[in-house]
Amino acid sequence: MVTEQELSDHLRTHSSSALQLWLPSSTCTWPGCTSKAVFNNESKYKEHLKNIHTKPLICQEPKCMHKTPFRNKGDLNRHSTTAHKSARPYKCPFNSCESRPFSRKDKLIQHIRETVHPGDDFCLFTHCKSTQTTSFTTREGLASHYLKLHCAAPGEQPYYTHRLFTCALGLCSLTSASELWTGNGLNDHLKAHHGIAYWGSIISKATKEGDYYVLRPKHIENYNAYSWVGKKIEWHECTVCSQSQQVSTNNAMAPEMTTGQQYNNLGGAASTYGNAAYY
Repeated sequence: MVTEQELSDHLRTHSSSALQLWLPSSTCTWPGCTSKAVFNNESKYKEHLKNIHTKPLICQEPKCMHKTPFRNKGDLNRHSTTAHKSARPYKCPFNSCESRPFSRKDKLIQHIRETVHPGDDFCLFTHCKSTQTTSFTTREGLASHYLKLHCAAPGEQPYYTHRLFTCALGLCSLTSASELWTGNGLNDHLKAHHGIAYWGSIISKATKEGDYYVLRPKHIENYNAYSWVGKKIEWHECTVCSQSQQVSTNNAMAPEMTTGQQYNNLGGAASTYGNAAYY
């Protein structure tokens, strides 16, 4: 009876032979391999030999009907998530949508790309710069926007693409808790609405609260206290939240005002606010 070690040694011999016969930009030379993939460099070919032939990446779930090995761990993880896990963490951001949540990010993005939702010409998140400035002319543009700025998947690297954040700086803690960002999206928000021109690794200091990572004033305070680069981060109240608060105040104090009058008052408030000191 062949032992596990003997089998491993035998497969390594085959692997060495297949590697010697292989030429760059050619297919696998392992006897009987049906893969049509073309490998442009040796490292990719070695990965194929390992994952498919010598140490096959096989799903370990009992009674799984998928018996063929996977090309890489990413493919295996996607299979496990789709076929064997009941968790569906990816919910369509449009409240009018009645579809059930999705188990994978790519399925959510496909849904956004293929399904028309009321009001999806613009991003539905009020703090997103695309809310008022960008009208999506194609479904692909809409899907790409959500993929880059508002949708992430656990296990992806680096942290600013595989985590979802919310902003809790100042008034944002009251108004933007339901708005989700990737690290790239949060960076855009901090620069555009909080005046943080230098953000460094500040979003990596956000702590997990429930399902998301929340950035609070204490994280900036801690960053400034221990920053070795000598450059302190300054920020001001969110311009979107401040304008919304001013509109709400005007409506409460002078409901008889016309929309134009409220707008003029808001402009004056915004102008004064623009000269406010950072804290």
